[in-house]
Amino acid sequence: MLDYGIPGLIRCNLIVAYPEGVSEHWAVITSESPTLKTLHEYALRFRVEELFLDSKSGAFELEDSRLRNSKYE
Repeated sequence: MLDYGIPGLIRCNLIVAYPEGVSEHWAVITSESPTLKTLHEYALRFRVEELFLDSKSGAFELEDSRLRNSKYE
């Protein structure tokens, strides 16, 4: 990240993408280089966050299930 010597001012990159198979376009603001690799890393992060939300309180409602052990006994 570049420091311009002005308090509160930082350099960042805006990546806008229209991935195949996705209904909405993506707009990512990042301090990373604007490359396909960076966009791929954000795509993986988006998937992990969606799965985490689903498992916590979304479609699976695992918190409400009071499941303590994944093995059937």
